[in-house]
Amino acid sequence: MARPRNKEDLLKAAEEKRELLTDSHREVVKRIEQFTNEQLFLEKVFPAVGGSVLGSYFVSSTSGHYNWAMKKLKAHQKNCK
Repeated sequence: MARPRNKEDLLKAAEEKRELLTDSHREVVKRIEQFTNEQLFLEKVFPAVGGSVLGSYFVSSTSGHYNWAMKKLKAHQKNCK
């Protein structure tokens, strides 16, 4: 995508990114909902995740990642002032 040249381009690009984020989040939630709580949080249900539980991967790719991103955005905003 080309770099926005004016406010309208910037707002359009932001809306497109928001839609991508929303779609991606919905897809992850659909995948999470396919599992029971036991499948997500009991150890050794899915050997492929090693010594961890599947739920921890979903946490790190959703709320954990969102928290990390918000901290980065806030720090960037603070540096821009």
